Amino acid sequence: MYIPDDRDTVVLLNDIPPWNVGAANATLIHGAHALAVVYTLSRRAPGWDGTTARAVDAGTRDLPAAVVRFTRPRAAMFGPPSDEAFDGHPLASRGLEPWDAFEVVDSSWVRQLERMNAVHPAHRPEHFADYRHFILAFKDAVFECVATGYTSELTHGPVAELAAHEAARLGDRRADSAQDARETFAAVARRCCAWIESPTTEGLGRRLHQARDLLAELIAAAGSLPPDAGDHDLAAVSPRPAAAPDFGAFEHYREVLDPYSDESVVGGSLSDDLLDIHGDLQRGLVAWDAGDQRGAVWDWRFHFEQHWGNHAVAALRALHRACSACPAKVSH
Repeated sequence: MYIPDDRDTVVLLNDIPPWNVGAANATLIHGAHALAVVYTLSRRAPGWDGTTARAVDAGTRDLPAAVVRFTRPRAAMFGPPSDEAFDGHPLASRGLEPWDAFEVVDSSWVRQLERMNAVHPAHRPEHFADYRHFILAFKDAVFECVATGYTSELTHGPVAELAAHEAARLGDRRADSAQDARETFAAVARRCCAWIESPTTEGLGRRLHQARDLLAELIAAAGSLPPDAGDHDLAAVSPRPAAAPDFGAFEHYREVLDPYSDESVVGGSLSDDLLDIHGDLQRGLVAWDAGDQRGAVWDWRFHFEQHWGNHAVAALRALHRACSACPAKVSH
């Protein structure tokens, strides 16, 4: 269990469907890259006057239910305390209450996971920036997870059958892996666009290293994108950012467009490369955020092969050389 500090802030979530307080029958389904909770909804039966009680369980057939799916789960736990011992939860004094859903902003658990991962040779603290801490406090147990987001679906049927169906769906490793690759690339593309729009001001060395590492991560993520079907151009987005990252003496470089021909050396510009990459990535992000994930992935892949990938590879080669020439005062 994490140990909260003065930065943990508990916020009530109003868009997660409320569960049956007395008999939620909450069931957790957890795969390598997927996480979901299925439970019975809180809904009064037509004509019920409150004078009778009915025992229900996970096999009861005629009850409304919900499935809450969490995006890119990092960690999860499901267990004590129950509502009768809820005051023992480390966040109970911060506004956490039983029978509701919450998010912990600036969570000590997320920060603990980031520190735990710091021993990894390729650790990047910014990879944890999108992770959020969610809590669903059921009657008999508390569910907590760290993920980047969630979606909810209202449905109907026995919780046991819904959970089995969800487990079968999440067990499709190929589909699971493909969706994870889509979501990973979208997250990397979003961070890359944000950096291009507002690069660090910590110094040239730091800027060169961040640009190189971002492009390396972006190219690797693009190579894992699934071959989603699509044959249409996405709508153009707003003009590219007016300002570009400043790379000082390393701004301009030389390259050969086709290493398998006798073409002459041509000039390149790191800022122009990044701004062209930004345009292709941002166009896909607009479609992604509008719900057209397959169209976004097709556009990213197509233009990776035809346009932005060439800019990324050329800039990466130049940045790698620049980082070798300017290694001082750079900390990761």
